Amino acid sequence: MDAFNSVVGAAFQPALQMVNWGLINWDDYQQFGGRASTTVNVGWFKNTVFNPYGHIAVGIGNNPLVGLNPTSDLGFVAQVAMWGIACLEFCDPLAMTVVPGRVLPEDPNTAATQLRSLYVSADQGIAMQTFIGLSRDNPPDYSVQGSPPACDCGSWAQQVLRFGGIDPGPPAWKPETLMQQLPALPMMYMQTGPWWEGFPHN
Repeated sequence: MDAFNSVVGAAFQPALQMVNWGLINWDDYQQFGGRASTTVNVGWFKNTVFNPYGHIAVGIGNNPLVGLNPTSDLGFVAQVAMWGIACLEFCDPLAMTVVPGRVLPEDPNTAATQLRSLYVSADQGIAMQTFIGLSRDNPPDYSVQGSPPACDCGSWAQQVLRFGGIDPGPPAWKPETLMQQLPALPMMYMQTGPWWEGFPHN
C-alpha cells in the first residue's frame, strides 16, 4: 500500500499542488448536501463487442459513473492483434499493448450488469472525486496487465477506491473478479482521513 501510494502520489504531485483544496471541499460538501456520508458506486457494464470481459466504471454520490477507456477501441484492438503476431508464444499481447487512455462517462441509458454501492464519509467522497477529476484532466495510458502507471478500467477503479482510503483487494483486471471482491468490503465509512491529506496544497 505504501509503495502504491508513493507511485500514485509522485504521478499526481504537480496537479495536487495546483488544487485549491478549500474550494474543492466547499463545492463537494455543497454537492453532497452537507451530509456526513455519501456513496461510491462501482458498476460492471457489458456494452461493447470489443471487450468480452466488460467494463468497470465508478461514481461518487449522484455523479455519473465514469471509467478509463482506450482513446480508440479500434486502435486498441489493432495493437493487440499486432502484438499477437509479434509475440507468438514468447509474450502476452495484452500486457504489451499500451494506448492513450481517457476517462469517459457511461451511457446513462445502459443498465449495469452489476452495481455495488459502498457507504463512505464525505471526506472519502471528496478524495475519490478529486482523483477522478485529476484522471480526467491527465488520463493514464490504457493497458490490460501492462506496467504501471498504465492501467485498465478495473485497475483504475481500484486506484479511485484506494485514493479514498478503501482497500479494494488484490489487483483484478477482470471486471467480474473485482465485483466479487467488493461485497467483502465493510459497508460503512472509515473514520481515518484520506492518505493524501499531508500533501502540500493552497
